[in-house]
Amino acid sequence: MITHTSPDTSYNNVRPSDNEPPVRSEEQENDTIHRRLNDILAYLEVLDEKKDAEIAALRRELQECRQAGEGTRQLINKLLNDIDKYRKDIEWYQRTYEARSLPGTIWQKLLRKRQHKI
Repeated sequence: MITHTSPDTSYNNVRPSDNEPPVRSEEQENDTIHRRLNDILAYLEVLDEKKDAEIAALRRELQECRQAGEGTRQLINKLLNDIDKYRKDIEWYQRTYEARSLPGTIWQKLLRKRQHKI
């Protein structure tokens, strides 16, 4: 024969021992989660500000490098033009003083002076 017993409700009267953490209410847990999320949000905002500052500093440095590169490029172009000019001068001196005789050079200079007067 089966006998029916009533359910044991004695566990409702058991109090937690001192070693067990107190049972927290749902509202307390939500508050804890909310505080943690706010802390995380504040941390992420600080990180975002640091990254923005770092990006701004890198952009300034990039601009400075671009300006320095442009200045260097202009200097190189000027020096290349100077080299070309000096090369042409050297070729002229070689043609004038190495390939021709002294009387021919003097004659050519006299002709140039006369042409300029005319």
